[in-house]
Amino acid sequence: MNTDRGVNYLDYLAYGVVVCGSAAALLAMLFSRTGLNFVLWYGVIPMLCIFLHYLTKTRVVLDWREALADLRRYSRVLLIFGGIALVLAIPTAYSHWFAGSHPPFPLKWVISNVFEELIFRVTGITALELLERKLFKKANLTRVVLLTSGVFALAHLPGVLSVPFLHPWHKYVAAAIKVGLVFYIGTVLGGVYCRSRNAVSAVVFHWLINLQSLVANWVVFLLLTALFSR
Repeated sequence: MNTDRGVNYLDYLAYGVVVCGSAAALLAMLFSRTGLNFVLWYGVIPMLCIFLHYLTKTRVVLDWREALADLRRYSRVLLIFGGIALVLAIPTAYSHWFAGSHPPFPLKWVISNVFEELIFRVTGITALELLERKLFKKANLTRVVLLTSGVFALAHLPGVLSVPFLHPWHKYVAAAIKVGLVFYIGTVLGGVYCRSRNAVSAVVFHWLINLQSLVANWVVFLLLTALFSR
């Protein structure tokens, strides 16, 4: 990554791009209507991210072989996430079963995860590193990963708040747990990305984590249906 250039107007423009892009991403996911959300999330913000990388001349690694190596290297982390997903699926699946509905089967995350990694890891981490090097002469990767993970976690609030629960307070407990878990996931994804700078590794890990959550919800729901069918 080229970080030896002097400060000039392109640096400040690049910082403005990532600040505006991050703010737009957060506002879009928290408050926007579906149409505007789609345009911002899948159009405007990715273009801002690409523009940032063009300005800063940063190189993004796209290596499937390295991604497979990372999967083997961090396989225990995925097993831990699988266990956590199974436990957290119990109240959500029970709420769907009790309401007579079924868990959703969304596949849009196959695409959205790519954009999330582009924004929060590939672009967010890169931009904050550049900013920290200009402000403090040296980037603190721990602080960078924690900051990007915090924004990543807050952006997932609308999803959990839209899930039907038996009591209103369940929703807020679930939201707190969800934000904490997503924050932890963000730190893991950030750590994986910082180690290899391979965007494919971050995307594949994100895919597998979401797949585990989807499978866990359906497994628990089908077990409840089989054992306590009304």
